[in-house]
Amino acid sequence: MRIDPLYILPNLFTGASIYIGILAVSYAFVGRFELACWLVLLCLIFDGLDGRVARLTGTTSKFGVEFDSLADVVAFGVAPAMILFFYVGFHYGKFGIVVAGLYVVFGAIRLARFNVTTSSNEPNVFIGLPIPSAAVFVMSWLLFEMKFGKQYPQYSEEILLALIVASLLVAFLMVSNIRYP
Repeated sequence: MRIDPLYILPNLFTGASIYIGILAVSYAFVGRFELACWLVLLCLIFDGLDGRVARLTGTTSKFGVEFDSLADVVAFGVAPAMILFFYVGFHYGKFGIVVAGLYVVFGAIRLARFNVTTSSNEPNVFIGLPIPSAAVFVMSWLLFEMKFGKQYPQYSEEILLALIVASLLVAFLMVSNIRYP
């Protein structure tokens, strides 16, 4: 059985997204949170490129769809959840663990639901908040706090508590039935 080398190209972008997501977790673990957040946002580029390259080269496949979803769980689920936990979640004990865990689980459920209902849904509508959008929300808020939290330390605690609660809300939005264009 011979495999067309073109099929490897989009999957290289998908694999890069996974690798960068793991790199983001590693940087967060050692306290380099700003870099970790930017790496998750960089994953958006690779996530966008893999599908476009597959369509341009005519190499779309069921494998590619599933691999992309697994990459999204890592890059936009696990990585943001761990960055959030290492940055602020651990201050809230079990609640911080629950928020990080539910964010990943609900993101994975959202992706699984998308994969099994893609052919039966309206083509221009997502049901539930897409996991990349959720990741952008959490990473942007973290970057905002890192930038302005030092300038206004008297509000930092409230901003971080609001972030944890908002991240839980975002997790629930991923599994909601709300339609997003």
